Amino acid sequence: MTILSIANLRLLVDISTHKSDIIVTNSLESVEVNFIKKFYKDSLFIYILNNLNVSPPSALVELILGGGTYEDNISPPKSFHLYGLNKAIALLTYCDLMIKQTSITRFGATNKNDQYSTKPNVDDSIIQINRYRETAIAYLKEIDYMLINCDETEFSTGDQAIIEIYREENNNEVKRLFEAFE
Repeated sequence: MTILSIANLRLLVDISTHKSDIIVTNSLESVEVNFIKKFYKDSLFIYILNNLNVSPPSALVELILGGGTYEDNISPPKSFHLYGLNKAIALLTYCDLMIKQTSITRFGATNKNDQYSTKPNVDDSIIQINRYRETAIAYLKEIDYMLINCDETEFSTGDQAIIEIYREENNNEVKRLFEAFE
């Protein structure tokens, strides 16, 4: 089970319907394990998975996944905007798929777009991958900042509990992980 479904992924980024669902699922799982679960730890990751399709929906999970605005817990409160975890996962998955699209053959690296293979422009691919990766990491940082600084009293008791657990577990560890990627 992944946080982002293949159908929602295809709504957020342009992925061909001809791309195998197995390959797309593998990329989604890889992104979620290597970025999302690693950065936000098991407790928040599992909380999001357990609250994906519940009724009534968790306000915190909806905010984290879909983005939106929130206020911090400083007086006077200041409003912030999140782009959301779904967009970050989509961008990172797209990067992973761009890398996987290039196949190594006896003629070197090629892209198989039709019955013919073409040499990819490696520099353009790297620029695009890095741009999407940096954007996704910025979205992930926004979520970390929100979880550390939001006014948790605006959320339900269960949401408040996971925010407190997140704050205790991470204690600037996530910030150090993000700085390693800069």
